[in-house]
Amino acid sequence: MVMEHASLRKTMLLLICFNQNLLEAKCLQYTKAELNFAKELQNTIDKNVLERTQASYQQNQILFINVANRNAWKENPVYASSDSGDVSYIMPTGLFNTVCWPIIIAPHTWQATACAGSTIGEKGALYAAHILAGSAYDLFTKPEVFKKIQAEFVQHNKTTYKPMLPK
Repeated sequence: MVMEHASLRKTMLLLICFNQNLLEAKCLQYTKAELNFAKELQNTIDKNVLERTQASYQQNQILFINVANRNAWKENPVYASSDSGDVSYIMPTGLFNTVCWPIIIAPHTWQATACAGSTIGEKGALYAAHILAGSAYDLFTKPEVFKKIQAEFVQHNKTTYKPMLPK
């Protein structure tokens, strides 16, 4: 899923590049053993929370296996913290997610750690690398797109970045 958070000073052309590569890449496939492992992890979570989450993604799946609509985050916001907001003040920035653990599993939990260290996590990491490599290839082989991304960033970034910590 391509992320377009309000707090991120996003570069829409970069997000479009990521999204195109997500759509062109082959979606992940999982073995029965991987699906069983993921289901066991889901079973450790309250069933009501699981059902609500699956309904919000409009998928009754264990692992998200499709490319979500670019605007899905508006209906199903992802709550997390990162330093991407700070980085987005100094360079063109965009985010996307790949699956490394089952739907409803929160990051920084034992369930996410167990899954991220499994073949499910490996597949998600390799898929992300594939998307990044494809996007980098596009930017290096299409300098006109790269220049438009830079121009878009300059046009929308009128605020000088001031880090919270003094120099």
